[in-house]
Amino acid sequence: MEERVPSATTDAAKDDPPLPPLKPPPGHPSETNDDPPLPSLKRPHGHRSGTYVVQVPKDQIYRVPPPENALIAERYRNPATKRSQSCCCSRCLCVFIIILVLLVLTVGILLGAFYLYLSPKNPEFSIAGVVVKNRQSSSRQHSQPRYEISLKAKNPNKRMGVYYQGGGGASLAFKKQKIATGKFPALHQEAEHSSTVKVVLTGSDAALPLEIEKSMKDEKSKVPVSLALTMNVPVKMIIWMMKTWSMDMAVSCNFRVSTLAKGTRVLSQQCQTQVQS
Repeated sequence: MEERVPSATTDAAKDDPPLPPLKPPPGHPSETNDDPPLPSLKRPHGHRSGTYVVQVPKDQIYRVPPPENALIAERYRNPATKRSQSCCCSRCLCVFIIILVLLVLTVGILLGAFYLYLSPKNPEFSIAGVVVKNRQSSSRQHSQPRYEISLKAKNPNKRMGVYYQGGGGASLAFKKQKIATGKFPALHQEAEHSSTVKVVLTGSDAALPLEIEKSMKDEKSKVPVSLALTMNVPVKMIIWMMKTWSMDMAVSCNFRVSTLAKGTRVLSQQCQTQVQS
């Protein structure tokens, strides 16, 4: 391809000799190969001084491929190596999953066997007696009666002790109306051991229901009363001298007494215990 430049014939341009052809540097591939020589630069006749015509063949390209091409080519040359690495990773992942599943199954079996060995059971409670103190002496005066309820606590577990933590709340209600509140005392029980614990509940300043007042005053007629005792006690199980984490124990007792005056007897009762971990 030639570039035409408007000619301005001068004597100086005619007398200039043609430029020598450009030679590649030493070590260039064109010296050892049979590639065509580099294009020559010559000054056309009739052109002004400083203007040249460059002729470059279209099929002659001098460049060096980037290094990334070598890596890509190497990957395509060795597909077996890549496949082997992928298979190895898949096998390692499968082995890890199998080991994890076996470990979970082993731990589950051991925990199940340990649970069957201990056979944990909830503590059992029953009302042993009820005593009311500070009774009202007059219908116009509202005192704060104190209810002392004796409970029989039994630990039915053969291989576990029970530790009742102090501070558990207790309340006494009549027809779903709360009439007194108190605390459950701290208690430690060995396996298959029974204890008697006394829960003291203090009445509020509010007026008592008429049935409760009548039962407290009439010592001769002895008016029966139905009450409900609820307790929320934090407990810990003791296994081989070691205590477990704290669990909430809910106890509810519905019972009926002959009177709240002197000589109170428990006529009937039903207690339930539920431990929540």
